[in-house]
Amino acid sequence: MDIHLSYVLCSVIGQLQTYSHQLEIERGRDAQIPLEERICQLCHQGVGYEEHYVCNCSVFYELRGEVPLPL
Repeated sequence: MDIHLSYVLCSVIGQLQTYSHQLEIERGRDAQIPLEERICQLCHQGVGYEEHYVCNCSVFYELRGEVPLPL
């Protein structure tokens, strides 16, 4: 199977793999902010880990093809 990804998507995947992104988990580490205070700046519902943005962040439900959960 041959899958072609856009340049932008390949760049984002590469940044996630090498931790060279600007997500809260890395920015907070540089600023010495405690882990539990590195909250996602998009949904404010969890620590800004890579997994949070890809799998859990409510801002990206539609992009993932999911229905948002009621608050």
